[in-house]
Amino acid sequence: MKRERLHGFTLIELLVVISIIAILACMLLPALKMARGQALAIKCKNNLKQLHLDTMYYCEDHNGFFFYHYGPSGLTWYNDPKIYQDYFRIPYGSYKDSIVDCPILEKGYSGTNIDDVYNMELYTKKLSNAPQPSKLIMFADGNGVSYYVSHYSWPDGLTKTGFIHNLKANMVFVDGSIGSLSMGEATSDFYKYDK
Repeated sequence: MKRERLHGFTLIELLVVISIIAILACMLLPALKMARGQALAIKCKNNLKQLHLDTMYYCEDHNGFFFYHYGPSGLTWYNDPKIYQDYFRIPYGSYKDSIVDCPILEKGYSGTNIDDVYNMELYTKKLSNAPQPSKLIMFADGNGVSYYVSHYSWPDGLTKTGFIHNLKANMVFVDGSIGSLSMGEATSDFYKYDK
């Protein structure tokens, strides 16, 4: 009587299949990480665009003037509830997951810092008088250390700007356009109101 052999996978065949799957996974993971980084950068740009729109609403309600650094109440734009709650809709005490929170930054704190810097050249200036609005930065990625930047503080402004998206910083300009600049491209001229 002839004995039939059961057909199945040998150990070698199984190991070959597992190694092929592992190689494919190793090739795919960097691409997935890059896609995730690009998605987070797009979310960051959307947040900056929303900051721009909310600032335009503020200008419209205040005779075309940008908001102040220190207002009559002695509060800054990021501490004044009339601005950050009424215009930016940021809950009191937490910036986490709000429009001033860059999603790419890993935070070791509870979200009490904002990640975007405001061009202090715009404080108390009139929107309609802005020279070259397509080249004048309103908000840029920050590094969580400072909330404002100015050409007067240059080159210190570079240390306040966060070049966190593939060594570029996302920025929204006064005209509403969004861009990304590297450290070499971001000069103090982009922050000057009086050019």
